[in-house]
Amino acid sequence: QIAGYMQMNTLLRQLRAAEERYQGLFDDAPVGYFELNMQGHITRANRTQLDMFLYAEDEMVGRPMWNFSADPVVDELAIKSFLGSSGGDGESFEIAAVRKDETTFFARFSGLVLRGDNGETIGMRVAMRDITRLRQLEGQLARSQRMDALGKFAGGIAHDFSNMVTSMVLHVDSALSTASTDTMSTESSLRQIQWAADRASDLTRKLMAFSKRQKDSDELEGKANDLLASAGYPCG
Repeated sequence: QIAGYMQMNTLLRQLRAAEERYQGLFDDAPVGYFELNMQGHITRANRTQLDMFLYAEDEMVGRPMWNFSADPVVDELAIKSFLGSSGGDGESFEIAAVRKDETTFFARFSGLVLRGDNGETIGMRVAMRDITRLRQLEGQLARSQRMDALGKFAGGIAHDFSNMVTSMVLHVDSALSTASTDTMSTESSLRQIQWAADRASDLTRKLMAFSKRQKDSDELEGKANDLLASAGYPCG
């Protein structure tokens, strides 16, 4: 009996040690982990999750997940759909989450079904990542792509415009060289055309230079606005 008692104590200590190791892995995971019941209420949350939201455990556990969303009405439907999806494993969705200090961040949820003893679905175990930086990078990439498209568009305009300006300048130069001295009004008009052609040529050079620049998108946007303003077009 004593041997059996000692063996049971050893097994219990090993079980407690295993539970502590599991709890440490759960709490210190690099992503937020939490569990939801079928009503969408949080039943468990790891330390990473709590730190992301700046809440204590008793402030999150027991509350519906959409209470921590910037758009609770929409996200309540999304979370309930997430819980009710057939299978559910590996599915993901994103929300704009709200911390205790009312700052927001973008979060992506990925879930695994929790099942009871009889195989029935009793909730979800969810991994959550802060994807705010990813969203920012995506926005910067989209902005860079728009500026690249604008540069190509400007280059195409400049090329065609340059051909027209060149032809205009050649004809004006020819007319000025053959104009008689007594046709002052004709010469004045030609001078005005020549001035306009020179200004158009300068604008063309700026467009060509802009289309070839490979700089930060903020600087490119500023250059684009300056360019439009120099051509006499007001910018937003």
